[in-house]
Amino acid sequence: PLYNNIDLRDTNSLNRLLKEENLDYGGFWFFSFSKELVEQIKLPLPFFIKLDDVEFGLRIKELGNNIVPFPPLAVWHLPASAKNINWENYYYVRNDLATYAIHYSPGYLDAVKHITKVVIESLAKFDYDRAQVFIEAFEDYTKGPEFIKKVDPESFHPYIIKLSKSYDNQKETDKLAAIKLWNRWLTVAIKSSIEWSSVSKQWKSAAQEMTSTIFWQQYLGLK
Repeated sequence: PLYNNIDLRDTNSLNRLLKEENLDYGGFWFFSFSKELVEQIKLPLPFFIKLDDVEFGLRIKELGNNIVPFPPLAVWHLPASAKNINWENYYYVRNDLATYAIHYSPGYLDAVKHITKVVIESLAKFDYDRAQVFIEAFEDYTKGPEFIKKVDPESFHPYIIKLSKSYDNQKETDKLAAIKLWNRWLTVAIKSSIEWSSVSKQWKSAAQEMTSTIFWQQYLGLK
């Protein structure tokens, strides 16, 4: 975060606010831009929530435009660490991987190592719900952009919420649940190794279409 915990009674702190920062992100909770910009870079991706503003900001920077912060403006809310909403992890993981595929080249081993670490930590803490959500998100990413195009967010979101609360006994030892989740992750990880490069290319090539006005008109059922 910019300008975090600075003392505004100090003149040096006030001068710091005048510095032009090199930003690549503007949160959609308070972010304005021109119609001309949208005509240049098109619309956001249909992520429903999470990371759509991050991906949008990357496109702005890639065209050489600047994102300018307004220091007096801020949004006050609980930090993500205090919310502890498990279903959010699904959108963060799936959409983060898609964003990386579109703008960079996510490495298979790096991605698998990261998710494996989370799954192991979650199973060790008997937090089976968290492990399941991460596995689901990773698997849905590997289904490619066609999955995003076809899924209906209004009906899909309740499913993710339910999935994130599948294990009522998640704070108790359940060896069978842990074994099943671990085996599922191994299956997903091994399968994804074969299609990883192809899926990454699919996301990259589909980005132009999925940010177009025509796509959004069809996606939202507009005339």
